[in-house]
Amino acid sequence: MILLLLPIIQSLVFDPKMSLLYREDNVIVRLYLPKITQNDEKFPLLVYFRGGGFAIESAFSTYYDSYLHSLAAETNVLAVFIEYRLAQEHKIPACYDDSWAVMK
Repeated sequence: MILLLLPIIQSLVFDPKMSLLYREDNVIVRLYLPKITQNDEKFPLLVYFRGGGFAIESAFSTYYDSYLHSLAAETNVLAVFIEYRLAQEHKIPACYDDSWAVMK
């Protein structure tokens, strides 16, 4: 239903317990759903890249999680939050590569 409306997240596997999508290249994406009132309803799409200088925080941080839950609920958008590899363990441009892989 909603996943069919999003060509950028084709070939993803959805885990409903954590609202996570996994790409074939192991990039993790969190999906925040808006309020759905009709089966054929379309929503604006927000792709969110967190701050942190590519070195701190993650898509699992409570700060970002609560922010995106409230943002998706209040604005009725479908929010996609990309979890990219951090610069401490992976040299730049790994974070850019992960973000770009989701957008393809």
